[in-house]
Amino acid sequence: MTLTQRISLLLIAAVIITAAATAGVLLNRYNEQLVQTKLVDLQRETGLQSTNFLSRLNELVLDAYLLAGTPPTRGLVRARVAGGQDPLDESTEQQWQQRLEIIFKELLLAKDYYLQARFIGIADGGLEIIRVQRNADGAVEIVGADALQRKAGEPYFAGALNAAPGTAYLSEINLNREYGEIQQPQIPVLRAAVPVPTADGQPYGMLVINLDMRPSLATLTRGLATENRYYITNALGQYIWHPDPLRAFEFEFGEVANVADEYPQLAAVLERQRSSIAVVDEQQQRLIGARQVRYGTPAQPQYLNLVVTAALQDVTAPTRSVLRNVLLILVGLMVFAVLLGLLIARRISRPIAELEAAVAATSGEGSGFVVPRNLSSETRVLAQTMERTFTALERRTTELESNNRELAQFSYIASHDLQEPLRTVTSLAAVLNSKCRDQLDETGQRSLDFMTQSCERMAALIHGLLEYSRLGLERRAERVDFNELIYAVQQDLGASNARSGATVLVGRRLPSLVVYRVEIRLLFQNLISNAMKFAKPELPPDIRISAERVGDLWEFCVEDNGQGIADEHRERVFVIFQRLHGRDEYGGTGIGLAHCRKIVEMHGGKIWVEGSPLGGAAFKFRIREVVE
Repeated sequence: MTLTQRISLLLIAAVIITAAATAGVLLNRYNEQLVQTKLVDLQRETGLQSTNFLSRLNELVLDAYLLAGTPPTRGLVRARVAGGQDPLDESTEQQWQQRLEIIFKELLLAKDYYLQARFIGIADGGLEIIRVQRNADGAVEIVGADALQRKAGEPYFAGALNAAPGTAYLSEINLNREYGEIQQPQIPVLRAAVPVPTADGQPYGMLVINLDMRPSLATLTRGLATENRYYITNALGQYIWHPDPLRAFEFEFGEVANVADEYPQLAAVLERQRSSIAVVDEQQQRLIGARQVRYGTPAQPQYLNLVVTAALQDVTAPTRSVLRNVLLILVGLMVFAVLLGLLIARRISRPIAELEAAVAATSGEGSGFVVPRNLSSETRVLAQTMERTFTALERRTTELESNNRELAQFSYIASHDLQEPLRTVTSLAAVLNSKCRDQLDETGQRSLDFMTQSCERMAALIHGLLEYSRLGLERRAERVDFNELIYAVQQDLGASNARSGATVLVGRRLPSLVVYRVEIRLLFQNLISNAMKFAKPELPPDIRISAERVGDLWEFCVEDNGQGIADEHRERVFVIFQRLHGRDEYGGTGIGLAHCRKIVEMHGGKIWVEGSPLGGAAFKFRIREVVE
């Protein structure tokens, strides 16, 4: 397959993949946007429902307060307490009752969503004093004394008695009952009850208004999206309003039905952990918006839950039409990209092929790179850059060969020419020491000792320098188990370990890598022996070794509890022949850490030193596996 064909196929594949990925991203984002927008709409709808409901309740509470505080209500209480006649204006109990009945009747005539207005006394089992009600035909009537009922057993009666003075008690929503039986046709009601005290503040009765909830419940869903499903539940999650009318108020007839059974995501709202949610039900493929509505007083709160759901399929329906348009655009883009790719590949491949032939013609044995003719301006610049690079590479190769020859010569001098006179001086010093030492005075003996020590240091420096120059010349990569390697190093340092009482602790199992075994072994040997050498006098060395992967590198750490290294010396310690202590304190040539840096750089890494949590130094280095 030619270069042009390969490039063309790669471009076509890239275009197809890009187009498919673009379409997927666009559609996914569009779907997400549709879903998020709909969730916001559902939140808005539940917020609107909540506002409508609470506004109706505010009106109900204000009317209840008004009736409880109206003069006929107060006058009727005074007259009944006084035995039948109001001591303030001498109106009789019957007169005040007739006036209050007229007010109740006018209120129900003015507001057709009020079902009843009642004045209930506390005495005689909560017997109603006045009852004005709306009949099934819509007519408003004043109920006679023989039809009045006792309401002490009703929850709203106890709620109103327990309400703080001057506050209204609001009941739950349930079906209206008369004489203990559910009224037919069924009418959901909510009651507002305001305590009515005597002149001296003692509880006497309560003013109660029954709100017919049918118009209010219908209003909650009027004017909203018709394709959505709407639910209203009480605090326990039992249905008050359901898309299926037969499911509403099932709890009044002993049926167990809960909105959390249908939508488990609503448990957080029912448990009052959250006031509202907007989520996607993946199982039922529906979007759910829910809001908790709190009404009543802080001391006696009541709760409703408003729920709106929408089908995910309906929400994402516009995606299908968008998909058709996107596919048409992408197909056109793909055709254009393929044609353009073929044209570009044809234009690019010809000069690249000529460059490839020119590079192949370069032997690398002194013949330079020849720039092909008839190249475009861009490829000609590339060819000229390659020509300069080949020229610089040849010059650099020549320089490296010269440097290598000089290095080999230096190694020869270090190992022969420098060591030979040093051995001579060392031998003469040994002869003088053995045969003439007694003939020398104290100054001469000290000078002889100084000469002997200097010869030994010089020999060590030459040996270390020779090792440094030859490091890596005969390197061989192989797979090395670092656990076994460090164990072998410990065995080699057994005598030093025994003298210092050092403890070497290896963390979790170290890796097995392809490295230069001899060099890596020398690296760990230098670091561990240094940790033993520079220990604190009062503490046995505690040495810990660990490793972790960092990208395509492995980071090793050798840390100790020794003397540590000051910040200003942490770079200097890796320079050859640099020492931080005098020769009288610690032996050595100052080459060990320079060896370590060279070995790490041979493995494409770096080495540095930090402070250790153990109190000493932490030598860290990163290396990568050798690829040959």
